[in-house]
Amino acid sequence: MGIANLWKLLDEEGAIVRVDGSDENDPDAQRIIRESVDGKALAVDLSLWILQACTQQALDEVYNEDLGFDDPDASKTAKIVFERALNYLRHGCVPVGVIDGQAPWQKLGALRARWGAHAGGGGGAFGRCGEVALEVLRALGLPGVEAPGEAEATCAVMDSMGIVDGCVTSDGDSLLFGARTVFKTLRLSHHDQRDLFMERVEAADVGKRLMLGDDVEHVAPALTTLALLTGGDYDLTGAKNVGGTKALLVVKALAKDEARRRALAGAAGRDRRARTLPERLDRFLAAPPDPTIEALDKCTGCVRCKHDGCGKGKIKSHVRGCRLCGTEKGCVERDGECECPFHARADERWLHKVRERANATDGYARSFRDAARGYAAQARDAEEALREASDVEWVVDENDDGDDGFDSFRKMRWRRRPDVARLQALMETYCQWEPRRTREKLLPVLVEWDMKAARRLLRRVGGDASLASDPGRRWELLRRRGVEFVVERIAKTSGNNKAPPWRYLLEVNSADPAHWAAWQRAATGDPAAGESAPKGGTGVLPPNFHERGDDLAFLKALAQRRSVRVSLVRETCPHLVARFDAGGSKATSAPSTPAKAKSKPTTPRKTPKTVRGTKTRSPDQHDITSFFSQRRPTAPPAAPPASTPTPRTPASKRKPSSEVGDDSAHDSDSDEILGAGLRPDPGAVRRLDAKKKLSFVATEEEGDEGLASPARPKSSAVSVMDLRTPPKSSAREQLAPVLSQKGPPGGAPASPASRSPLFSPTKKVRQATLFECLSPKKAATPSQPETVDLCTPQK
Repeated sequence: MGIANLWKLLDEEGAIVRVDGSDENDPDAQRIIRESVDGKALAVDLSLWILQACTQQALDEVYNEDLGFDDPDASKTAKIVFERALNYLRHGCVPVGVIDGQAPWQKLGALRARWGAHAGGGGGAFGRCGEVALEVLRALGLPGVEAPGEAEATCAVMDSMGIVDGCVTSDGDSLLFGARTVFKTLRLSHHDQRDLFMERVEAADVGKRLMLGDDVEHVAPALTTLALLTGGDYDLTGAKNVGGTKALLVVKALAKDEARRRALAGAAGRDRRARTLPERLDRFLAAPPDPTIEALDKCTGCVRCKHDGCGKGKIKSHVRGCRLCGTEKGCVERDGECECPFHARADERWLHKVRERANATDGYARSFRDAARGYAAQARDAEEALREASDVEWVVDENDDGDDGFDSFRKMRWRRRPDVARLQALMETYCQWEPRRTREKLLPVLVEWDMKAARRLLRRVGGDASLASDPGRRWELLRRRGVEFVVERIAKTSGNNKAPPWRYLLEVNSADPAHWAAWQRAATGDPAAGESAPKGGTGVLPPNFHERGDDLAFLKALAQRRSVRVSLVRETCPHLVARFDAGGSKATSAPSTPAKAKSKPTTPRKTPKTVRGTKTRSPDQHDITSFFSQRRPTAPPAAPPASTPTPRTPASKRKPSSEVGDDSAHDSDSDEILGAGLRPDPGAVRRLDAKKKLSFVATEEEGDEGLASPARPKSSAVSVMDLRTPPKSSAREQLAPVLSQKGPPGGAPASPASRSPLFSPTKKVRQATLFECLSPKKAATPSQPETVDLCTPQK
């Protein structure tokens, strides 16, 4: 929209001031944005808000025809306009909505190229969204204007006439129509100050950086001329092969001539509505070419001294001397730019090229003049329409001498208190919001409006001191102006994310003393709760008693809803600010609004708080460590089977209970399994029994021999094996004589095995049993296990 690559050109020249509230390297960013909008009235091009609302994917998922919304675009527009207007108001900024009218016929080509063949100005779905946006703004008490043509033109004219302090639009044509301050992007949020973002352009800064003159009045005609050459909304193509850089040279040259003319004409030549620069461009294009410029086709300077060589081309040095250097032979070498006519008149050569290319463009002369008339007509029609706008306050100055050609307007302001009932009906119709939700969103701005209204009233009647002793009379005066809330005291300062405080946290109460006292009794359930409230007011409670009580509870619960910017509090409540700065706010303030009654009264703790880990548990609650430790059986272990008798150890050789290893746990687990009625593997049972017998045999043999056995770690899985002495034969061959002996249980073997002090048959038997347990075997047919008596000492 607007001039092609205008924002890119201004950004390269440094004319765009960009401030990001989330920039941690700039601690003043949030403060700069707040101060840029606080106390300002800004004309908002509502087409920007409508376009952003209709293209947000997140809103498409909430507002669509499948969910029962007849006009989803209107619903999304109502939500965006409502919430953004509240954000503007909470930052002290008054948004003035401007909607588009009928687009000029010069712009139809740009609209068709942008939106399709059926695009046109005004009407249609876009027109309905504009009407919804204005309806929401006017219900909030904010002004709205219907532009006769383009909205950015009306915004720019309002800015140039002083009705507003700036424009919020992304269309660069606003600078062409005379805007002084343009916010290309303005994002405000009272929830999180890190979301603040601003891109601002000042017309005066544009004029200085582009060297268009010191007077801000030169900027709009100069940019209009630039648009006529490079192309814009009113002429899409412009002059063929003429870019922004070359077109800017032409604009600067014409601006110098225009500034010279205005200086000679004095005050009479400073008509704000005069746009003589496009007329100068028309005369420039119609002027005949200069033959001396056409003859300059190449450089004729001296490479050594940079002076003109007066030849047909460039020379290395003056052989016969240089008149400008003062030499009769040769020249003086120096640095700098070439001073030959080809380089000295470079700007004139480029102007000549632009003239040639523009005149060579088919139909450019006609389209250029139509576009110039279109820009001028839009500004003129917007100014005439503002005189008849209902929301624009016209001020007639009888002493005006008429030098500036127009009377004065009053600056736009927040004119009326928000109409809560109307807004609840609108948001319920378009967004299907509950009335209570709409009112809760409105409460912060209602409090701010009541603060301003109460301050204006107190100024008229002589200050707060005259009504301090008579709260009933004060309530009667406030009730006539629809005031519902009053500020009792300042609780503390409020900021965001370690930023300097920019708001005060207020204690807000009902303006009606009778309602205040009654609501305190209803909220706390204490009949004496309202005795501290000021006396007076109406004896009959208002019909919306409970709704207003919910408002006070809502404001009490959420601190951010009753946080108001410092500038407004200092303006409307200077006595509270003075008391807060003096440190006496808490001592002399009225009692704060009570919160909702607690459902469970506080009682003293019966038992002291236990240390973590020592808290008594219920019988069915287990400690987490029990899932990691080995459980012991609760029932006594079952008796072992009769087929495997337990060997008896003499009392002198028994170990005390404290020395029993982990084998006992393993045995108890096995007994528990047997006691539960499970059927174990016969082979596993046989190997387990043999292991028990061999452990007792090892104890008896070591005691009889008097040999010290190596120390063994207590383990339920395997025993330590002595593999240091190499056997003469395999373990099975050595154990064959032992295993072949048969006798009655508990009897002695047939013949003793040969042994030596360095060789223990018991150790070999233990090793063979271990090998048998670890080696895989085929499943054998179950039979009666063979009994081997190894407990009786050998002779």
